[in-house]
Amino acid sequence: MTIKSSYILPITGIILLGIFAFSKGATKSKIGHLHTNALWEVIPEKKSADTVISMKKFELESYFKEKQDDFNTKLQAYVKDSSALTGAIKEQRMQEIISLNKSLEEMPGSFEKDLLKVKEDLYAPIRIKMQAAVDKVSENYQYDYIFDSSYGTIIYSKNKTDNIMGYVKSELGIK
Repeated sequence: MTIKSSYILPITGIILLGIFAFSKGATKSKIGHLHTNALWEVIPEKKSADTVISMKKFELESYFKEKQDDFNTKLQAYVKDSSALTGAIKEQRMQEIISLNKSLEEMPGSFEKDLLKVKEDLYAPIRIKMQAAVDKVSENYQYDYIFDSSYGTIIYSKNKTDNIMGYVKSELGIK
């Protein structure tokens, strides 16, 4: 009998949960859960960061469009004038078009890296703040474990009062 790979993570989680529960002896572990994706979407700083990211993306797309238009204009002019052009001028204009084309091919990758860097720079402090709030709430309410239910890592949650979303939102000043 084979075990499907989709069952491996939940089974591993159950085993680990059992180990944690038994390792505490007679003391009951307090386990909480938090849907970090839902929390992430209501953090005001994230919304501000998304606005900055959208503006940067628009700026990059506009620049790319401008360069595409420049390329198309120069290509059309070259095609139109090519029969009348002589060797050195014709060669120079062809090299300019080839260079512009190469630049256009490289831009999306370069822009993607730039946009990713902007996202990382803007999101990192928000993630740190969110983690600090989770840590503080976990200490204040004496939780032994907090599972992130965004990614299906929670196996069983009978007690809905252990969802610490309200506490973390309060800690972050979010209503």
